[in-house]
Amino acid sequence: MTDLMAAVVSGATRNEVQDLLDAGEDVNARVANGWTALMQNEALAGDSTCRELLGF
Repeated sequence: MTDLMAAVVSGATRNEVQDLLDAGEDVNARVANGWTALMQNEALAGDSTCRELLGF
């Protein structure tokens, strides 16, 4: 699990997610099951962080 994945499933704020992205975290990185941070957030946290990852 990447730092970005851990952040989005733990309820990171928009600024925390943006800081990770600015630091070079790969939004397209996948874990062994093929999930990305976006998929994990939607399935496990289901909050607005998904929109942040998509740039909305």
